[in-house]
Amino acid sequence: MKYVVECTYCRKRFVRRDTALQKHKMKERPYDCPGRVGHIVRPAR
Repeated sequence: MKYVVECTYCRKRFVRRDTALQKHKMKERPYDCPGRVGHIVRPAR
């Protein structure tokens, strides 16, 4: 099952099977986000 997972640092959302996040860019800045863990927002459709 897939979930919508939100990064706890930058609030960017991803569709994933678990809460582990890979390296990603921040929403409004061209920098890498230091967050690597997210929380489940809802099941993906």
